[in-house]
Amino acid sequence: DRLRKIKPREYTVLEKDFAEFDVVEDKVIDMLNAEIVRRVLSGLEDTDKDIFVRRFYYCQSIKEIALAFNFKSKYVENRIYHIKKQLREKLIDAGVNL
Repeated sequence: DRLRKIKPREYTVLEKDFAEFDVVEDKVIDMLNAEIVRRVLSGLEDTDKDIFVRRFYYCQSIKEIALAFNFKSKYVENRIYHIKKQLREKLIDAGVNL
C-alpha cells in the first residue's frame, strides 16, 4: 500500500516538470522567432517596416494604412504580401518549422 501511494506522486511531479519544461521551451522558441522577425524588419525600407507594424502590431486595416501613407489599397496589400514572403523565407532559413 505504501509504495502504491508514493508512485502516483512521483509521476505527478515528473508530469509537472515536463509541463514546465514545455512552457520554458515555448518561450525560448518565441524569443528566437521574435529576434528573427526583428532582423528581417530591420533590413526593410522604413515604409515597409511601418506598413508591417501598422498591420500586424497595431491591427490597422489595409484601408487605414493606405490612407495614412496616401497609397492605393492594392499597393499596401502587395507590400504586405512581399514582406510576409521575405519573413517566411528567413524563418525557414533559420530552421523554423512553419
